[in-house]
Amino acid sequence: MLSIVICEDEEKDLAYIRRTVEEYCAAQVEHTFRVDAFNNPSQMLDALEQGAVWDIALLDVYMPGVLGTEAAWELARHLKHIEFIFLTCSQDFAVEAFALGAVHYLLKPFSSQQLAGALDRALAACAGPDNQRLILHLKSGAPYIVQLAEIEYIESVERSRVVHTQSGVLEEQRQSLSALYEQLCQMSPGQFIAPYRGYIVNQNAIRTINAQGIVMHSGAVIPLKEGDFRRTREAFFAYMFPEANPGGPVK
Repeated sequence: MLSIVICEDEEKDLAYIRRTVEEYCAAQVEHTFRVDAFNNPSQMLDALEQGAVWDIALLDVYMPGVLGTEAAWELARHLKHIEFIFLTCSQDFAVEAFALGAVHYLLKPFSSQQLAGALDRALAACAGPDNQRLILHLKSGAPYIVQLAEIEYIESVERSRVVHTQSGVLEEQRQSLSALYEQLCQMSPGQFIAPYRGYIVNQNAIRTINAQGIVMHSGAVIPLKEGDFRRTREAFFAYMFPEANPGGPVK
């Protein structure tokens, strides 16, 4: 399921946008959607703090109290891969909007066809093959979305699952390591392995495998079970070079 949030302070505009978005979603056959709507950016940010997660945000730029672009920076801080569509009467904030990676910047008044085109672009960005995402629940209680491609390895440390990514370290508080592993295997079969108790490894982040363990691109070394060196190395080569192993997993 993909989730969409709309924030627009003008009630008439909000009703029109929500109706148009819901009609667009009803016409899609490959996805199901949830649509949330707010007429106040503070209420939207409160929902974010309480654990709401969205994939696409349609934000009016000029709103009382908090500009749409300001709200977007806060959304992006928690939901790293959210896609933005800005709705405004002015081009004044276009540069900032695209600095946020906005997929579209619609000038009011816009037609339902124009909004549908913007949603097509946002949906394509969400569904891209390199955009598979895992939702983590951090110690603060806030959700955090990380791309699978960014994960190097995950280890269990006391009551936390420590997720090592290309950009830093995150602590998952709610899910067990086994639950994370099951979810990752369902999302991307073959990409993740559990070579040793307390570890999950992204095979795309492996530099080499030797008798001492699995050496990651970051230099971290993950231990191997005794006697598993040859089997783990063969499985790694089968994953990385499926064309040489027709019966192996497909990347």
